[in-house]
Formats: sequence, C-alpha cells, structure tokens
Amino acid sequence: MKRLILLSFVIALLMPLKAQDIKVKSVKRIPIEKEVLEYSFGEKSHKILLTGMDGLTVSQYNTRLRRLKAMPELDKNAEASTAQPANLVRAKAAGRKIEVSGPNIDTRTIAPLGEYYYIWISVSPDGKLLLFNAVGKGSYVSDLEGNILVDLGKLNSPLWMNENWVLGMDDKDDGHQMTSSEIISVHSPSGIRKQLSDGTDEIALYPKASPAGDRIVFQNEKGEIFTMKIRMKE
Repeated sequence: MKRLILLSFVIALLMPLKAQDIKVKSVKRIPIEKEVLEYSFGEKSHKILLTGMDGLTVSQYNTRLRRLKAMPELDKNAEASTAQPANLVRAKAAGRKIEVSGPNIDTRTIAPLGEYYYIWISVSPDGKLLLFNAVGKGSYVSDLEGNILVDLGKLNSPLWMNENWVLGMDDKDDGHQMTSSEIISVHSPSGIRKQLSDGTDEIALYPKASPAGDRIVFQNEKGEIFTMKIRMKE
C-alpha cells in the first residue's frame, strides 16, 4: 500500500511537467524580394509587420491571404500600439546594472549576478519578472529585486512568449560567420527546454512570438523571413 501511495505521488508530480509542451505545426518562408530591417507582429498573429532597410516604409504580410501590402502611416502606428505589452513596469541597462521602474515601485538599480554587462532585458507580460542576458555567462529570469529564479543557460536574444515560456536562439559561429543557430523555447517554471527548429535546415535567428503565442517569426543568415506556426500546451 505504501509503495502504491508513493508511486501515485510521483505520478502526480510528473504530470504537470509533462503537460508543458510546444509543438511545431509548420514552417514557411514569407515570399518577399527586398531585405528587411525589422519584423514584428501586428494586432493579430496572422499579420506580420516588415520594416524596410530605410527604417521608414512598413509592409504587412497576411499569412492567411498570403498577401503583402504597403501600410499607410496611420495603419502601421495603430498596429504597433496594439501589439505593445500591457504592463507598465520598465527595465533597462544602466552600466553594469539593470534599472527597474514603474507604478508603485521605487526606481532601483540591481546587479543580479554582480558586475556584468546586461543586455536583452525585458519584463514579463504580467510585470512580475525580469528576463536578461549577462554577457559571457548566459540568460536568466529573476524577480524585480534581482533574485535569480531560473538559469536558462545559453539563450541569446531572449524574449517572453507569455508569463511561463521564454523564446531565444542558440547560435554558433567560427569567428567569421554564423555556422548554426536553433530556435529554443524554455518553460521557465519547470526548466523544460524545447528545440523548435530541428525540422528545418535553416540557420534560424532572432525569433519573435506573436501576442497569442501561436506563431513565431524569424530570419536566416541571408535575411530571408520565415513564419513558424506552433501549438502551446500549458
């Protein structure tokens, strides 16, 4: 009986961890001829905003209609504003520290790992956690006081997908050029690490997730842009 109870307890502990998963449904290249400077999601997951190399002209690619169209200034500003996170907590690099500010928060500077240069700093969608990279050491999740909660290992250009999932890349080079790069997602509460780009031969760089968490956009070393449709299981 004791053995049965212990086995049931272990199964109960493992079940929530196994539930956390991301499945890749498809990967497709966006058929554009000109190189782009920046890409992001608009109001909806099927609308991808592409900024030209001049930094001014913006086009929208509709993955449902498979159509690319130029966006007037008013339209692109409206799309960009609706895609911004709702939380008002802000974090930015401040020398070898991170500055955190926001409503009901006394502006503070923190150094979660000591004297490192901190880059790719962002606040979780619920405004409770920090995501950052300590140059030469790795990426981490901490609370707003700088207490380390999760060591994400090597994960460059990390971004939040939602309160629980983090997205980034594991890239390698030979000192002259990029030799490989994989898109990685990490479920921060459990530490589950998923490689999402193993079904493609592309050198997958700088991924970004849609607000709904059902699509990723990324580029390869040639500047070609791809969309990845995913299914996230919480």
